[in-house]
Amino acid sequence: MKHESIVTLKTFRDFKTGLENRSERKIKTTNSLCRTKNEQMILESLIDDQELSQVIQKDIQRFAQQDLAIKKSQDKMLKIRDKLAKTVNKNKQVLELRQKLQKGSWGKDHSSPQKIKWNFKPSNFKELKIDF
Repeated sequence: MKHESIVTLKTFRDFKTGLENRSERKIKTTNSLCRTKNEQMILESLIDDQELSQVIQKDIQRFAQQDLAIKKSQDKMLKIRDKLAKTVNKNKQVLELRQKLQKGSWGKDHSSPQKIKWNFKPSNFKELKIDF
């Protein structure tokens, strides 16, 4: 029996992607084969000004709309930040006022937490111990 060996193995590096193939080859049609280089350069340099101006106008409008959307979202964000800052400032003031009121109420004899004395009466119950 004859021994067959693989002489060359192809790896992923040996294969070309479709993008590489497309960039290397140019489509050759019968019309393009008949053209001279001068004709080819002239045809490539021809531009439809009206179509180009329409495309440019569309791009200008699209970018203007994007700018408006960005400005609108920035304005919304500023409003939200202002509202949040107002809420935070209000909460700080309320906290300070509550602390002042609390300190004022603790200055009185009957409500100060430091002056409360707990008098526990002895219990009449006896201890009960349960062992298992």
